[in-house]
This record gives sequence, structure tokens and C-alpha cells, in this order.
Amino acid sequence: MRKPTGKQFRDASGVVVGVASKAANGDGSVYFDASKARYRATFIDLEGRRRTVLGKTRAEALSRRVAKIDEMAAPPTSALGTSPTVEDLVEWWLTHCADVRPSTMASYTNQGRLINDRLGTVPLADLGVEQVRVFLTDIRSEFAPDTIRNIRARLRQVLEEGVVLGHLSTNPVARVKAPKSASTSTRKPKRTLTAAECRRLVEAAEGHRLGAAVALLFLMGNRSSEVLGLAWSDVDLDASTAIVRRGSTFVGGGVGQTLDDPKTVSTAGVHHLPPTVVRLLRHRRQVQAVERLEARAGWESVVYRGDILDMVFTNASGRLVLSQTLYKAVRDVCALAEVDPAGVGTHTGRRSVVTALYGAGLQLEDVARHVGHASPKTTAGYVGDLGRRPEATAAIAAHLLDPSAD
Repeated sequence: MRKPTGKQFRDASGVVVGVASKAANGDGSVYFDASKARYRATFIDLEGRRRTVLGKTRAEALSRRVAKIDEMAAPPTSALGTSPTVEDLVEWWLTHCADVRPSTMASYTNQGRLINDRLGTVPLADLGVEQVRVFLTDIRSEFAPDTIRNIRARLRQVLEEGVVLGHLSTNPVARVKAPKSASTSTRKPKRTLTAAECRRLVEAAEGHRLGAAVALLFLMGNRSSEVLGLAWSDVDLDASTAIVRRGSTFVGGGVGQTLDDPKTVSTAGVHHLPPTVVRLLRHRRQVQAVERLEARAGWESVVYRGDILDMVFTNASGRLVLSQTLYKAVRDVCALAEVDPAGVGTHTGRRSVVTALYGAGLQLEDVARHVGHASPKTTAGYVGDLGRRPEATAAIAAHLLDPSAD
């Protein structure tokens, strides 16, 4: 290889009269690296870092640098193609990113459908703050503020994936404020039953076909999905314990009642059953045995992840009990117990149990563990009545701090 000559040109007297290979602004330099016996061409990448390529000749080094610069300028390769729309990204996100329970997935799908109806045909490259703001404004007349906040959150998640894939430089949703939640003064308070009403409800449940399920809601504070997801293999009636291993939720779109993982990991573990629940579960097993005999070959097996499960709560033909059926059972038992059913649903039991336990003096951490909340902060939001706790706290404060209290 011929050794390269220097960049400077000199005349006979040694005066510099010109400079060869002067790089244009931003192109970087090209020089011969004696240690490598190669030409080295430098350039700046998209992150502002200095990079180099090597070549046997100056021309080869320059050619490789041009190829690298062109590669940086090229649009990112993506399974969505080079010019994806909002709808393309929404479908990609639902398929590859939304790893949630079936019931939540149904909600996400509905939100994605709404986004596609309004923004689906917009190319991602053209999507900006203006379109997002107009979209959220247009749906104000159709949905409550909290619903719009959820839709905005979903759109933000979807477009964040667009940033990751390189189709958006920034997420325009981040610059559009979410609507304020409904005022607490206009929001209808959620119903919480007193301890006495819960006892009346459980007593009345003993005569109902799903009485054991209602008792689990209003004595244990279980979620309806946890109750309907119980299999007999999860229950030890002699030890008065049950283990929550799955949930049963209703999914729209023709899917129906479906088994899946519990809502939270903290739900897992042994739950201790009170005597009434144990008695009602024993009765439930007897009733189910009769139903199975009457159904004969018509009794349907429940298969979950390849295993046949003997479910605790089934209809007369062995299928999973619908969430709506349990809700109706709660309302029916309210009528039997002469408890006002207004605002009472399957989740009312959870709020009522939390409120009763906290009002009795238990710490939020203990109550959270009992009902399977991931955080005591979540449990605090379920407390509907502080009971005598404020009075007791005030009395302690007076005793400790008020000089006239002695």
C-alpha cells in the first residue's frame, strides 16, 4: 500500500499553498491510521457520539461512511411498515403489549375501537397535539370524565409504543391535560353495609342456591371473581381454609364467563373460613351432587389450562356461574333479609368487610392482608365509615396534650 501524502501542499520555498481533503462541516475527518494500516473516516451518530469506519483506501473509507450516514437517516424498520396509521399501532399494541386479564382486555379492546373510530386513519407521522386535543374534546358529550381519563391513558400507552418503535419522536398525549375527575360533591357515594346488615344478609343467604357465594362476599370480603373461581380442590372444609388460585370473570363479545389468574398476586395464599361459610359450602356440595346426578351425561366439564376442574359454583348443567347471576343473587338475598338493595352489588361486601374491620380497630395493613389488597393505600379507599376511631383518637390526643383533660 502506498503511504499517503500529507494534507498540505507547499511550493518550492516551503510555503503552504493549499490543503487537500479538507472535510466539509459536520462530515468529520479522513486520515490514515498507521497502527491499522487503514484509512479511518469519522462521523457523528444520532446520539452525538463520534464514530469511525475503516477502509483499505481513502475512497473505501468514504464510501462506508456515506453508507452509515444513510443508514441513520433511513426510517426505522418495523412490523408496522414505513407509514403506519394510528389503527395499525393500536392493533399492534393490543396484540403484543396488552398482557392483562381477559375482562381487562375486553375493556382495552373497546377503548381501542373507540380510538380507531376517531383517529384510526391518521398516519402516525401526522399525529400531533391538535388531533389528540380535538379527539378528547369531541368525546366529552358521550362519556363521563373518569371514562375519558381512562381512554386518554390507553391512547398514551399506545402512542408510547409508537415512540419506542421509532414512528413518533414524542408522545403528543403527554402535552394534553386529562379532564378533571367528577367532583366528590356530585359523585354518588358507594354503598357500605353495617356489620348488623351483613349478618342479616348472611343469615338470609342460607336459603339461597348461591348462599355460600354470598357469604364469602359479605363475611370474607372476597372479590366475586375469586368466589366464582373456586374449585373444590382449593377448599379444605375440615381445616376451614381455602386457597385462591384463579378468578372467574365475564368477558363480552361472545366470550362469556372465563377463568384466568387472580387479579392480584397478594390474593394468593391460605384464607381462613368462618363457620357459617364452611356450613354453607358443605350444603353447596350436597346440592351440587344432586344436580350432577340429575344432569347425567349433560353435566359439562370445566377445563382450565388443560386440567378438568371440579368447580364449587356451577349452574344446573355444570357450567361456570355468570358474574351477573351472582349479582342477582346478592339482590335477591337483600330482599330476603329486608336490606335496602339500592347501590348494593357483589363488591359491596368487600367495602363492608373492610369498613367493619377497620372500624373495630384493626390496622389497615392487617385488613389489606385479609382481603388480598396489594397495598394498604388501596384498602383505605374502601373504608366507608370510620366508626368510633376519630372519637378514640381525639380522646387519646386530649389525654396526652390537653392540660385541662386531667
